[in-house]
Amino acid sequence: MAWRRFGCVGPFGLGLLLSQAFRVALPPHEVFWLLLPGGLCCSAVRAGLATLPLGDADCPVWGPLEFWACYGGLRPVPEAFAVSPAPVIGPRQATLLSNRWRQQLRSLIDTHQLDPATILAAQMQLAGEEHRRDFYAVLTGFRAYRPLELSALWLDGDRYRPQQWLEQWIATLPSSKTGDEPSLTRLTA
Repeated sequence: MAWRRFGCVGPFGLGLLLSQAFRVALPPHEVFWLLLPGGLCCSAVRAGLATLPLGDADCPVWGPLEFWACYGGLRPVPEAFAVSPAPVIGPRQATLLSNRWRQQLRSLIDTHQLDPATILAAQMQLAGEEHRRDFYAVLTGFRAYRPLELSALWLDGDRYRPQQWLEQWIATLPSSKTGDEPSLTRLTA
């Protein structure tokens, strides 16, 4: 298929939607192309479609035509799978967020008298493989996140994945049950 080489998923990110919905370890654009007629060769996607019908009030179970209409913007994304776009932030705010997370980690290392190398290794295990190098560079102070990078790491509201990774690690600390560690949201750059 000639369209396959473009690697785009359209204005609604349907490929991302499907890869998250079916927990398939494929790039979003590959998941979308698997849904085209004759292209549904991945058993995980096929099983996901059988157990989780995607649709809306007009058509409860979508077929290839409905997916294609959604991809082209002619049909809205079902409410259960609709996502809001990441907030637009500037370089200054991206730097402030990076500094906040770096300061949070340094504060916890100093407070609990932990080995920085061990803590960084634990943090890298929480971050996904594709994000480890950037997260390491930000936490060690070699650079700050760029706005585009943070938009890809956005979760909801004003929460980003690096904050989530730090919170997951804080929950593993022995004294985190007592509540004496600094809050992620209260620290300022």
